[in-house]
This record gives sequence, structure tokens and C-alpha cells, in this order.
Amino acid sequence: SEPRTRRDSAASPDCNHTDLRANQCLHLRERSRRAARKQSLNRSLSAALRKQSNRMASWVLAACFCALLLQGAVADMYLHNMRGSNNRLDEARRDRNNANRLFDSQNNNRGGYNVGSMYYFEGESLPIEWTNQHACGSEYNDCQIVIQMMCDDRLRDGATTQTIPQDPSNCANNDCNNDVRYGMHEDYDYYTNCRYRYRNRGLFTADRNLNGNTARFTRQNEDGTRRGYECPEERDHYPYWHPSPWIDLVVFTDDTTRCPYYQAESENVKGRNFCWLPNDWYHSMVGNGGNGNNGFIPNTEATCTALNAPTSALTRFYQGRYQAQYAALQAQVMYSRQMCDITWANCILQGIGLNSTASCVASFNAAAITQAELDAVCNVCNVTDGSYVTHPSASCPTCIPLSCASALVLRVLANVTANGTVLTLAQTQAANVTAYSEQLVCPPGSVADPVSNVYCTSAACAGRVQTVEKMRNVDACRSAVMGSTRFLTDANKTTCLTRSILTYDCFAADLPRAIWANASSHADRYRAQLSIPPPACTSAPWSRVNHLGNGILQPGFTNFFNLTTWPLIHNHCTLRARYNITTNDYAGLDPHNSSQVNSSLNRPQGSNAAAIDLRAFYGFPLENGQRTYENSRGYLFQQNPTVQMFDFYKVIYYCDNPSLEIPTDPSRCRIAGSATNTRAATRAYCKYPYHTKYQNGSTAAVCANAANQTIPATATDGDFTLRLAINTNQFGRTFQDRSHTFRLMTRPKFATPAALTDSIMGRRPRNAGQQANVFDNCDTLWNLNVRGKRGNIVQTYPAVEYDFSPNDLTISDADCIHVQWTGSNTHNNGDPAGDGQAGDAGEGTGGTDRHNWVELQHTNFATSYPLPWENNTLFTFLKDAYSPLASQNTPTQERATSRDIRCGSDWETTK
Repeated sequence: SEPRTRRDSAASPDCNHTDLRANQCLHLRERSRRAARKQSLNRSLSAALRKQSNRMASWVLAACFCALLLQGAVADMYLHNMRGSNNRLDEARRDRNNANRLFDSQNNNRGGYNVGSMYYFEGESLPIEWTNQHACGSEYNDCQIVIQMMCDDRLRDGATTQTIPQDPSNCANNDCNNDVRYGMHEDYDYYTNCRYRYRNRGLFTADRNLNGNTARFTRQNEDGTRRGYECPEERDHYPYWHPSPWIDLVVFTDDTTRCPYYQAESENVKGRNFCWLPNDWYHSMVGNGGNGNNGFIPNTEATCTALNAPTSALTRFYQGRYQAQYAALQAQVMYSRQMCDITWANCILQGIGLNSTASCVASFNAAAITQAELDAVCNVCNVTDGSYVTHPSASCPTCIPLSCASALVLRVLANVTANGTVLTLAQTQAANVTAYSEQLVCPPGSVADPVSNVYCTSAACAGRVQTVEKMRNVDACRSAVMGSTRFLTDANKTTCLTRSILTYDCFAADLPRAIWANASSHADRYRAQLSIPPPACTSAPWSRVNHLGNGILQPGFTNFFNLTTWPLIHNHCTLRARYNITTNDYAGLDPHNSSQVNSSLNRPQGSNAAAIDLRAFYGFPLENGQRTYENSRGYLFQQNPTVQMFDFYKVIYYCDNPSLEIPTDPSRCRIAGSATNTRAATRAYCKYPYHTKYQNGSTAAVCANAANQTIPATATDGDFTLRLAINTNQFGRTFQDRSHTFRLMTRPKFATPAALTDSIMGRRPRNAGQQANVFDNCDTLWNLNVRGKRGNIVQTYPAVEYDFSPNDLTISDADCIHVQWTGSNTHNNGDPAGDGQAGDAGEGTGGTDRHNWVELQHTNFATSYPLPWENNTLFTFLKDAYSPLASQNTPTQERATSRDIRCGSDWETTK
């Protein structure tokens, strides 16, 4: 939704379709931005189009059924344009077949449209329309709406309503990512990582019992139910803290002071950290069940680096793999050491008893070999040809080519900006850069040294190291030299040493490690193709509580946002609209502030309620300082609480000795002589106009009225209780809808004669031989679509009946319109109908969506008859028909007939 051309950025200031203020306009309007073209053509659409001005230029017809390119003369959450699926595919029934097919919508089963994929051009102004049930932009809740998109070559609608399998063995070729029978948005690898990644234990989960400890399990999905390959934790939270494929387009919020946060934290511009794990161990863990619902993939830097500890599962995995491989060599080394110890011990014994050690020591020295002597024969890096030397900063002997030793240079201190640009001090001062950090970086022309973070090396030397393979040769040499009769000693040959096994020791010191890594932002990932900005962010559009529709921007209609499509050219994309509503029942705490609402407020052990202090918020007396958030009147943050609004007869206790009172807790008293121990208060009183009364010597107090009539302390005193329909996994709830797949395309490059182009655009003719692209002359390319599906309002609800989107469009003579529609052949809305109505009221073959495009009387939309052809003004100047999917070099006649043989090359043929 950012300006993409000079003309866009020069749009009218009061209602710019590329500006967020467009959401404050009652109709989509684009004023003419050229003084020479002040007259505009109003195309008002109410199931038809009419012409308001006599000035009319050529229209460009592209594909008779699927699309038209027209050149003008001058809570639930349901997507309606783009067409939201609500997990539908091509069901002929009113209810969708499978609510878990691709994603968790939390919508009812009747929403959504059958598959009808579309394409859109880069830079096209596309109205996104939706309805949300539970209000937004009002005082009734806290609301955010986030619109996102993703593209992937494997993203698809599929051919079955079954959910894509979790087990690859149930997919063709053991590859679910490419089994086109099943619809797929996120892929198998993304979900598997989510399935076994630790969940965020700092999140508020209220009083819910989560049945696992991975990102599958959330307050809204405590059983970890799978929907497609969606990650439940990512679905429920924004902005999410791990890498995801979703690109943010726009955020609507009730509190625009959060916009800078949303924009700065968006994955569009900020990368995400994750724990990279060695492939062997990762796949071994997944193949063995991934530690079940407890998972094994860390979600923090601390738990990630902890996997590199000597006793961790990852370390033991690799140590075990190589320990068995070198067991025989280890036995040989230990035998050599034991032989040394025994031989030396015998020499000492001989010296004590017989005083004749010379021959023994001589024999010992003959068998002994020092480390230096051994290295002289079996040099760590010069075993064969002497072309390798030891790296000067390796944790274990690591060999690098002799020619690369001189390439090692130390890192230098430099200024690094937030986007990673390295600046010298002079460059920093010259550019007046103030936001940077000092970091050790590699000098220009060098790269990071793979062995040490102290050095840099040349690109040619970065991969030329020899560790385990080289060490294996050294070990073999040492074994051959030592044989079965030699042993290792110190330089004086007086102390036995244990020979190291370089292959194992170096591998243990240089094991594959878990790495706390950073995934690139979407802007970095797509940098070569386009510039991805932070998401737009603006006030949430107002909508009425418990009504699908009734937005304030289009009273009684859906809410909308004009999206200018990005030049992200891709054949497989989908749009997602997420709608979050949050209650304000957090005792004055801000649920968006993790320092206020977090896991510290989750249900304590032994309690049925979350530890949110509604007692203090509503001003109830403290009854138990050990459980400050609880109260006997039921104002608890828990599932379906029963609350007592009136409390006239309650007995209130206090300390019998004022000196033992706890100022913050009148329900408890300190025990004399103890600084920490407390007891319950025993003195009692009753609220006015009742008084306290003790009966028959009992220490239990009751309340009495003015007539001294006793009221038991347990009396309900005529109160009534209210059971609140509160579901704590929906206090803070996210709905969503996603479109069917669509295609993003470059604008057509059909060259037309310059004279024709100039005629269309009202320009001075040029040389007859010149060629021009008519679409390059569009100030704005508007998308005009048909929303809705077959049936009457009861049969289609909560989808909608047919209408145009947008319903009212004012354009200038410098604009172009891309007209499209799609539909389904299975919109039968069949049984089960439940409490609604089955059927597909409408004309033509049952269940089919079909549309005609006709002109009505200019000034009277209430008429039912199309304008006679001889009176038409809408199509008079149509010059040519194009299929935008055809090759640029395809002849006009073939272009026009490439999608539908009924399309002609010009109007004389087409009509």
C-alpha cells in the first residue's frame, strides 16, 4: 500500500487510494490529477455499469469469462474480496467438509467461497473486503486486524478436502510438500519445527491445562489440534518471534500508539532468531518421535547453547557415534599406558629390594618414546607432504594449507549500522550517521575464518581446513610407531603419559553445535526482486458488535482497504486476514504488555482460577493474604465463573490485637513473637445496618438485623448469582480467513500502434510507425471484481450474494480498470442446512456461478432491462481484446481467442 509510481504519489490529498486515509472515504474515489483532464467518468456499479460522461475511449477486453482490462476515457472473520476460502475447496454442501484442511479459522462451517483462483497485476489497486463479527474500532473490545500474504512454489489449493498428512509415508513418494492432491500453505518442515519446538513459557494461559510443552499447544488450542501445517503459536500471536513465511501488508489497531512497535518488529524489516540444529541429530530426533509433546527444539538462546554442554543429548549423540568407531584404538592406547605403568613400577621395586635398577631403566628407556619424538615422525599437519600447518587459534589441532597461513588477519573494530553497513570513522562522520554499534569485523577483501572468530581469511582459504580426516592419518601413524611394545612418557622419560586419540579428542572439542542463528527479514530475502517496507498501520475501521458487516466506512456493508499490489511476481500466493479481539478483564493490566500480563498470572497450583486480582480491581475486602486474587463472591478469571453481585450479610473478620494486624491483609494476624508466621483473624463484624452476634457461647459469629433476628453467615440473603458465559481460551481470541491461491503478474506488454494508443489516451498522435504499450499510460490501474456466490441471502450467509467490488468507482480519463470475476460450478449450498436454508436460488444450471456484463439506463439503476445495443455507450469505443496470459508476440486474433474461442480480436467480431 505504498506509492509505486510518480503518478500514484501525486494522487488527490483528500482520498488517496495509496494512502491509509482511503479508509476514511465513503466511496473509492480518485480525482483527476491532470489539469487537462478535469472531467471524470463516473462508473457507478450496482449489478451493472453505466456511463456518466459522453467522453469515452477504447476498452481493452481480456478473456471473455475470467477477466477484463478496461481503459476508461479519462467473528468471525470472512474475506469477500479476495475470495476467502474458510477452508472450503469445492463442496456442494452449505457446510464446509473439513474445518482443519489448511488453517484454524475459528469461524463457523458455513462461511467461505469455493475455489476460484485469480491473478492480479503489479501496482494494481485492489479493494480487500471483509466482515468481522465481534466488532472492531469501538469501545466494546480491544481489536487488531492484520492482513498478510505468502508466496511459495509449492503453495496450492489441492484436489481433496482431506487434511494433508502429518506422516510423510502417507504421501506420494514420501513427500507431502509436493503431493499435489492435498492443499498446502505452510509446508511440512515449518510445521515439524513448530511441532517439536518448545512453546513460549512466558505467555499468559489463564486457567487452561495445556496438554503439551511445544508450540502446538496454546491457550486457544490446548490439545494441539493440527490444521494443515499451520503453527498454532504463530497463529495466535503477533508479531511472532520465530521465522514465518508471512509478509505483513497492513495492521489495523484500536490503539495507533502501538503502530511504531508493530512496524519496527514486523518480520518484513526485522529478522528472527532460531536454534539451528545439526541435521543428523535433528532427523534422528524427529524419526524417534521428537520427545513427544515435550519437544526438543529450543526456543531461546540459553536453551539452544545449553545443547552444547558435555552431557547434553546432542553431545552424547555424536560422542556415542564416534566412541564406538574408536573403541579398538582406545583399547590400544590404554594397553600402552598400563604397560608403561607396570614396567616403571617393576623398576622401582627392583631398586628397593635388589638395588639393581640400571638394566631395568635402560630397558624402560628403550621402550619409551616422548611426545616430541612421536610428533617428529607423525606430525599433526605434515604427515605426508608438509603442505599443511597448524592453525594458530584452534581449540584442537586443526590443519590449514601452508599457503593460507599468510592469509590470516585479525578482525578490526568498525562502526556497523542497523542494516549491516560497515563504515569507517571518516565515513560515519561524513554521512552524519549516529545510529551504529562498534563491532569486530573482517577487513575489506576478507571473510570470516571458519576455525576462529578472532581471525579472518581469504575467500579461497575459507573452506580449506583439515580436521578429523587429517587426525585420522596422524592416529594411524602413531599406532604404527608405537606398535604393541612402545609407550609414551614425558621428556625426561620418568613419567608415563596417556597418548591422545586426536580423531576422537578433536571431534569432541569440535562437535557439530547447536547455533542460535538469525533468519533474514523478508526485506533482505526479497531484496533482489523488490523493496519490502514495514506494514502500513492505521486505526481499525469501526464495525458493530455481533453483526457481520455494518461498517462505518460503507454503512451496512463490509469494511475494506485499498491495497496496491507489490511487484512480487509469483504464481502461487495466498492472502491471510487475522482478527484478534481481546477482553479488558485483566484488572486494569494491559494484555499487550508482557511485563504486566504473562505466565506469572497463570493458574497457581491448587487453584481453579488465573491469578488476576479482580478482587482489588472491584474493591472487595482482602479475605486471604495467601491468595490475594481470590474472593468468595466469585469474581475470578476462570471458566464460566458464578458471581454474587450482592453481599449484605457477610461476616468480616479482623485481628483481636491491633498490634498484630497486617496492614495490607486484614484477614490475617501475625503470631506474637514471630516475624513471619501468621494466623487467620478471629474477631468479626457485620456491615451496617446489621450487627454481629454470638450464639450459645459459640465463637462463630453471625449477623443479625435490627430486630435481632439472626441471619446465618452462610445465608444467601436473598442474593442471586450470575453464571457468566466466559471461555478463557477465547479471552483474547484470533479468527482468520485465507484466500484461495492467486497469481501476481507483471503488467501485459502488448505493443499497440502509437496512433491507437494516443487515440485511446487522448494524446497528440505520433509517427504511425511507432509502437507503445497502452498499459504504461495508466495513472492508476483499478481492480474491479465480482464478489459473492450463488444463492439468496439465507442460503449464502455468512458469505454474501453477488455484487461488485468496489460498488462505486470514480476514475479519471488517465486511469485503467482491470475487470475480473470467477466462480464455482458447485455452489449448490446443499444439505445439511441446520437452522438455515439449503439451496441455490438463481438462474441457470444448479450450483453454477455465471456473470454477464451489461449497461443499464444512464440515470436509473432501478430498471431491470439492459440498455439496447443501439443506445450503448459503454462498449462503443472498444478497440481490441487481449488475453494477458498470452505471449507478447502472439498475433492479436490468437491473443483474443487463447482463453475462450468466443472472444474476437475487435468488437465487430466479438459482438
